[in-house]
Amino acid sequence: MSVLLILAEQCEDAAGPSFALETDIALAVGAKPHLKPLPFTASLDAAMTLIEQGASWSLWWSEEASRPASVAIRKGNGPLSNGIGTSPALALCAAALRARHEVAS
Repeated sequence: MSVLLILAEQCEDAAGPSFALETDIALAVGAKPHLKPLPFTASLDAAMTLIEQGASWSLWWSEEASRPASVAIRKGNGPLSNGIGTSPALALCAAALRARHEVAS
């Protein structure tokens, strides 16, 4: 399994924001190891930077604590990449990482 898919699953399993996960994501997408990572798992703005140019996305969020956020991303006519999470940022991270995996495959 690719690193991007493993990180996507970790985003979906996370109970909340995680600096360690953000560091792993930053390294997986090519950030310099000595820089502080963006707060991908805590901020929608930061998570949006993981979406590749030309991709469209949709976010569904329920106010019910038992229902997670859900995100779908598609680049052009490519496959739909989905992600869920306990927050919109985590769901967006998961979907964006899956979409990056699809592009790289």
